[in-house]
Amino acid sequence: MKLLIILVLLALHSCINYEDKITAAAQQVTKISPEALVSTVSSQDFKKQLVVMPGDTVIFMGNVFPTRNTKLNTSFWHIDGELNASSLYLTKWTFHTPGKHLGVFNIVDIHGDLLCDTAVVWVHDSPQIVEPIFPANFSTGIPFAKQDKMTVHWQSSKKNNDFNLKYHFSLFEFHNEEAMLLFDSTLTNSHITLSEDLKPMQKYLWTLKISDDLMQSDSANVQNLFYTRGSNHEALLLLKISKNGKTNGDDSLWVNLSHSGGDISIKIPQQNQYEVKNLNPGTYSLTLTDSLFTEYQSLKKTFILKNHDVYSIDTMLLDLIAPQIYCINCINDTVDFIHNLPFLITDDGSGVAEIISVQLNGIDIPYSFNSLNDTLFIPPPHWELLPSIYQLQISVKDFVDNVNQASFWVRK
Repeated sequence: MKLLIILVLLALHSCINYEDKITAAAQQVTKISPEALVSTVSSQDFKKQLVVMPGDTVIFMGNVFPTRNTKLNTSFWHIDGELNASSLYLTKWTFHTPGKHLGVFNIVDIHGDLLCDTAVVWVHDSPQIVEPIFPANFSTGIPFAKQDKMTVHWQSSKKNNDFNLKYHFSLFEFHNEEAMLLFDSTLTNSHITLSEDLKPMQKYLWTLKISDDLMQSDSANVQNLFYTRGSNHEALLLLKISKNGKTNGDDSLWVNLSHSGGDISIKIPQQNQYEVKNLNPGTYSLTLTDSLFTEYQSLKKTFILKNHDVYSIDTMLLDLIAPQIYCINCINDTVDFIHNLPFLITDDGSGVAEIISVQLNGIDIPYSFNSLNDTLFIPPPHWELLPSIYQLQISVKDFVDNVNQASFWVRK
């Protein structure tokens, strides 16, 4: 009996060893290969290469072919050379440093052979344009002749060499505040020397978009205005005009310049900016007036223009006149109070904002104001026996707080 049991155990051991040999032989015939993939945490879209931003977390996933059930000794990850064995097949990693990063999936088969595959993560640091930049925004006195070899140049914040930088450069010339494209090109150098003449004492705009192999900028990184210098000794006055009341686009303005060489008056369209060209150097005083709304005018400003100078000055058209109050039926500021008294309240500037008060002998009385026709109506009050004549006072203001008060005499 004991002999029979021993024979059975020997037979079972032989079967097990035979199955292991069969499995080992099968794995020798079947080629085993690892695969490394990577995805963002949110997308779960695994691929061989991935572009992320600094601070993003990714998931590395390892596969084994022909099947994950293939018998292995072990598997592990190297992330940028650092061992990570937190999971057999999946691991997370956060990248902060721009550039190229490698996730290597390693497997060791039952024979002790090491096999590996790599997934690539590009951490993209968006390139920016940094100082020095020339011409800077609102530069003046820029050379205009091609023999001056005027060079537009800039620098990039990109520190690594993993990506090739490209610069989309455009140059515009202004005509009546409309920008006309003169030059447009994609460059690999961070400078360009203009090969054509520009116009003297002219406004230009240059723009720049920076991109690399991975990402294209959606908007211009640089938008710089500049003025070329004059060809002789002329100067340019750049007016920046604002208004503290209502604006009518059809209005025009008078620019009044006083100079030792004579006074200059120029009628210009109403707009936010205007250039007065070909001025001689010297000391000037400036005032602006509205050609239609005469109460609009600017405060006087004095300035000095130099050779080839582009002088920028901010000025505001101010509504300096308060609303006017007219009694329609008055004779020498006196009126008989028989029916509703009409008064006309006008303001050609910012407009009538408020009737502050209407008082008869210092006491508030009812009134109505129609803003459509600027008419104020006062109904007859309840009269007392005395006195027979009353003082009526009306106070109004406009939208820029100019206040006017008018007094009239009313007989009952």
